[in-house]
Amino acid sequence: MTNENRRRNLQIELERGAQALEAARLLLKAGIFPDAASRAYYATLHAARALLLSENEEPTTHGGVQRLIGRDFVRSGRMPPAVARALSASEKLRLDADYASEIVITQEDAAEALRAAEEFTAVALTLLREGNWLSQ
Repeated sequence: MTNENRRRNLQIELERGAQALEAARLLLKAGIFPDAASRAYYATLHAARALLLSENEEPTTHGGVQRLIGRDFVRSGRMPPAVARALSASEKLRLDADYASEIVITQEDAAEALRAAEEFTAVALTLLREGNWLSQ
């Protein structure tokens, strides 16, 4: 993949992530907490995929995204472990929200997922700017 294609794909991931963040905010405000938590996870996932594109990585699974974020960004010290953990924690919440009807996703759960997604996204954007993948 050329750098031009990587930049284009990276931008698409960031746009999808921004849309997912906005959807999570709206769903939280509307009191639809399971869907808010789910969209917060996808915002985090898209930001993570954008980061990995900057490293010329294109994982095909959610678990692959998590492993590569750990390898490429946490171990290198570029991303705090607590920020990276938002990816796995929000995936578990998303799975519960989407598939475990017996689990109640609260407003607090959804709000925390959104907060973590916003933090992860902010760190991702900073790293992408530092790597000259985005305009300052």
